[in-house]
Amino acid sequence: MSPIVDSRWTEARRKSAAKREAAEDAEARKEWLIPLALLIAGVGVVITAAMVRESGGEADAPPPWLFALIYPVRLAIEVVIGMLGLWAACALWLGGAGPLGLGLLRLAGIYAIYDAIVIAIPLGMISGIIGLLVYIGLLVKLFDLEAADAIMLVIITFVLKLGVGLGLMALLAGL
Repeated sequence: MSPIVDSRWTEARRKSAAKREAAEDAEARKEWLIPLALLIAGVGVVITAAMVRESGGEADAPPPWLFALIYPVRLAIEVVIGMLGLWAACALWLGGAGPLGLGLLRLAGIYAIYDAIVIAIPLGMISGIIGLLVYIGLLVKLFDLEAADAIMLVIITFVLKLGVGLGLMALLAGL
């Protein structure tokens, strides 16, 4: 004997499953859209600020076209170093950071916003502190970390960036 299945009940279940899947898809898109928006806004502000400074006549500033070429390369290098720091943190205590592409995009967006704050707000060390607080806050929000974990991640990536920078300087100096 087969049980009698009410077609209204199965249809309601199908609709419920479809709504749940649509909500999950929207959430997944949001996970990608927020870091992408941060990246686009940050890069736009950084390059615009560089152009404005050029028109202001700073002697030590590179030409805007050169800065527009160099900045994405520098950002990509920082993101790779940041991802290495994130992997180290995940191996030591965090556990996981999600898909690789999403992690790279999140870090790129965070670094671009940090750079935008530091470059666009001409307050010296104050803009650096504001940028650092935003940087930590975005790590907490986008990677779902606790503040202490985000601060440790900032320290790890700083040490890695410092090491790579010193290594490149030594390499260029011929040591």
